[in-house]
Amino acid sequence: MLNVRDVSQARQSYKELRDNLFAYKRDARFKGVRLGPMAPTGCDMFIGAKHDASFGSVVFFGMGGVFIEILKDVASVLCPTTPQEVMKKLERLKSFTLLKGYRGQDPYDIDAFVDCGVRVSHLMNRFARIDELDVNPVRVFSRDKGLLALDARMRVRKLDRKRIIQGLGV
Repeated sequence: MLNVRDVSQARQSYKELRDNLFAYKRDARFKGVRLGPMAPTGCDMFIGAKHDASFGSVVFFGMGGVFIEILKDVASVLCPTTPQEVMKKLERLKSFTLLKGYRGQDPYDIDAFVDCGVRVSHLMNRFARIDELDVNPVRVFSRDKGLLALDARMRVRKLDRKRIIQGLGV
């Protein structure tokens, strides 16, 4: 729920979330909600990754939110990668013009976004069980102010217990 401004709205939002959950799954476990401040304004980007059968793990990035589908302005790098490689690919995107600051806007924290892309690439390289990762949107704040993942999901392959036991020689 967004833009909850007072206790009354918080109570109503809580009830709506709970009711929606139970309407979807009557026997769901509901343990409560987490409240947090609204994120400041920024430039919404995305970082995603997946394991490709031919190339191994690949990281994708570009403009976030619905603009992924609309603009199709996406770059990709193989994992693991470097800041230089992410920056080179990022500079080729149309959305890079927005990150640099457009029509008098202050520039956004490009270095933080590049660093996040590199870190995701190393995460994907290190943990082969991660099939997919999607962080969308990644809210990039003004220069030197960092970024914040506003939504994320990850799909992880189940452990193959038989292979693990065989690998341990048990």
